[in-house]
Amino acid sequence: MIFHGLIAITALITSAMAGALPAKRVEVPQPNPIPVVLSGLYDFVVTGFETQAVVMSDKTYMNFHIVPYLGAKPAHCFALGTTLTHSLTSYPQTWCHHGHDDEEDDSVTTTPGQDDKHGHVWFSWMLGADVDVTAPGADGIFGMDRETGAYLKVVRQVDTHTRDEAVLHISEEFLEVVGEGQFAHKVYTGRENFTMMALRFEGVEH
Repeated sequence: MIFHGLIAITALITSAMAGALPAKRVEVPQPNPIPVVLSGLYDFVVTGFETQAVVMSDKTYMNFHIVPYLGAKPAHCFALGTTLTHSLTSYPQTWCHHGHDDEEDDSVTTTPGQDDKHGHVWFSWMLGADVDVTAPGADGIFGMDRETGAYLKVVRQVDTHTRDEAVLHISEEFLEVVGEGQFAHKVYTGRENFTMMALRFEGVEH
């Protein structure tokens, strides 16, 4: 008797569950595709890095070489800025010179990745005071969220959809005022040679 009762209860539960299921098969939607694929890379190697305001002038400059991967020719990166206070200034996206310094600079006249199978290299330098920490996803994964010091960003533009990118935060302690009076000017006093961790960004327009 008890056995028949259990069978009856099981039948009722099964019937109720069947009635609760939708008549048609429900397709589970695929997750939204991730527009950026990240993968670890070799480190960018920076040598001879320097930036400073020029004494008794309204100019600032930045100068360094970078090797984006083992075996690549070093790219020469250089920029000039203007300052009224002998402080350092931010630099927008600036193309680096590819190959040796005595070769013709084609970084402006060619499309990145078009004539150079290794892509082109550009950099930017942003002082912490110029960083918008409220910007959603400020520079993506690297998170430019500090308003002190400065950020050095270097990008190897492989093609229109792929780039290798590295961002390094420079501490304020390495941006010092040297000299006195009219000779006082701000200078980067950190290491001249260092590496930058790079990531590959794919499937995006940049």
